[in-house]
Amino acid sequence: MELAEASKAAVIQIATWNDYGEGTGIEPTKIGGYARLESVSRFCGSQYSRADFQLSADVYLARVNSPSAAGTEELNKITPLMLEGYIKSASKRFSVLSNVQI
Repeated sequence: MELAEASKAAVIQIATWNDYGEGTGIEPTKIGGYARLESVSRFCGSQYSRADFQLSADVYLARVNSPSAAGTEELNKITPLMLEGYIKSASKRFSVLSNVQI
């Protein structure tokens, strides 16, 4: 990322999400957690935090493990909030939902 910044390029492409064989993966891992994703986020000037990234994983896992259609329906309302940048609203809604059997 330092080389990209020094080049003053108008666009920088991150070509891989999980190509660990080449050492270019930024996908969260059990060992490194969200460190690489957070690094890219900071480089881009984003204010998103580890908790924000974790929310996406938590919502996904809740959706996969939801035993009810109603729970899945409520979880599906959270995703657009995240995509539109309303992370605090999404987090609050997920927190309330997590306290109820979904």
